[in-house]
Amino acid sequence: YGLMQVFLNLVKNSQRAMESSEDKRLTISAAVEDHHVVIRFEDTGHGVSAPEKLFQPFQTKAVATGLGLYVSRAILRTFGGAIHYEPRETGCCFAVSLVTVAKAQEPAYAGKA
Repeated sequence: YGLMQVFLNLVKNSQRAMESSEDKRLTISAAVEDHHVVIRFEDTGHGVSAPEKLFQPFQTKAVATGLGLYVSRAILRTFGGAIHYEPRETGCCFAVSLVTVAKAQEPAYAGKA
């Protein structure tokens, strides 16, 4: 449930950011990078005017409580993950990073019981 809440928050943030944009496009991509799964949410919205204030609680210009990114970061930390803002010339991009889990190998069966 926690990851769904984070993803939903990022999608809603993008949706609000693109309300006044002519080109409304949200691209969600996933890749494995250095033993992490990185899921990027990149939109064509208005971008971030004050990146240094991201992840602080009670954002003054927030539509709702202003806790979305703050809570999302806390949720991801419980999974050993992180969220980062990745600056773009236009629009906005947030990257969610989660540690990959190597598939455990089953022990070889030596003989019949």
